[in-house]
Amino acid sequence: MSAPTTAAVVADILNPATLSARLRRPARVTRLRIKPDVAVIAAVADPAGQPTGWVQAFWPCSHSKLRRADRIAARTGARVDAEWQGHDLVWQWGEIAADPKLAAHLPLLEPAAPQRHLLRYNPLRRLVVRDGQTVCRVTAQPLPHVNALTDFLAAHLAIPAPRPLPSGAVSAHASAQAFTGDGDLWHHPTLPGMRAAGTLFAQLHGLAGKLPPPLTDQLPAAALAHRALQGHAALLTHLDPALATRAAQLADRLPPLPAGKLVLSHGDASPDQVLVGSQPHPDPDSTPPGHGARATGPFLDQAAPFGSLSTPPVWLTDFDRACLAPASLDLGSFLSHVSPAAGSAFLAGYRAAGGHLPPAHELATAALHAAALRLTEPLRAGRVDWRAAIGANLTYLEGQLV
Repeated sequence: MSAPTTAAVVADILNPATLSARLRRPARVTRLRIKPDVAVIAAVADPAGQPTGWVQAFWPCSHSKLRRADRIAARTGARVDAEWQGHDLVWQWGEIAADPKLAAHLPLLEPAAPQRHLLRYNPLRRLVVRDGQTVCRVTAQPLPHVNALTDFLAAHLAIPAPRPLPSGAVSAHASAQAFTGDGDLWHHPTLPGMRAAGTLFAQLHGLAGKLPPPLTDQLPAAALAHRALQGHAALLTHLDPALATRAAQLADRLPPLPAGKLVLSHGDASPDQVLVGSQPHPDPDSTPPGHGARATGPFLDQAAPFGSLSTPPVWLTDFDRACLAPASLDLGSFLSHVSPAAGSAFLAGYRAAGGHLPPAHELATAALHAAALRLTEPLRAGRVDWRAAIGANLTYLEGQLV
């Protein structure tokens, strides 16, 4: 019996009933990564959405990776299970403590606080927990430049204050910052908050000339939408050839990102990267007419209504994708997530803080690039309706290029 296709494995892992039966407990996928005909890796959560572990499916070429999790389980006592499907495909699943690539770095989080709470988990890549009044991140790949950048930014910008790890260790695989704010700007949107976010980004972009040379050299290049679309198309070829064809055609039609002076770019600009502090209860009369879905159409769900007109305190967070890039990269990315009213407030804050605004057509192109980078997000998020959602994303992008 030959191994199942990548499409068949993805269908199985995204079916909560099938997945729950295999793991012998209620489970659903919250994060998915696919290496066609090699491996499928997913984060598993309980019905309430709380991460509980990971699951992997291996084709014959990657069977040797099974041993890594088995060795961790033997050393730590964490549970790992496996099941063969036919003669070629192996399913393996386990607790977060037995994550094949993160387990070695989890001791950096010890000793654990009684109120520790798991915030985010991406198997074999990243774990984020709240430990009392500290937020700790552990990554499989060392990110020394991110830790150095955070220390630099803390002296120049409103960000969550860096803190020592609970273990007292120093590692390029982990970092800690103060738990800050009451939420993010996506879940607590106000026009003054959007304007304040624009101010933060103008300040961030103005720091490029102050970066110490070693840090400047360590910052990666910005993600390229054309290359990302080609990658999306290559993946979708294994899952839905029609969607793959549309993604490849879109890559050929997408105009290049306008060149410009390089600034210190966040690399993943969006309202959920802006933390907000306490503010009065929302005033429903302050909701701008016509506010609703994000400006990019189908990419994300409805936003909450705009709230109070008072200005909340704001902090910028999560610099894992920081890079040197034209300002339009961050500006277009942020605009691709928000309504026109919110975007206008954001740009007004950016301009008032001394930021140089690119022409409108460059911002529009940058927003399309940001949306193209997120094309397959419904699949990565483990949505069972990923085909329809990606199709809607493609329809939106195609419509913008007519």
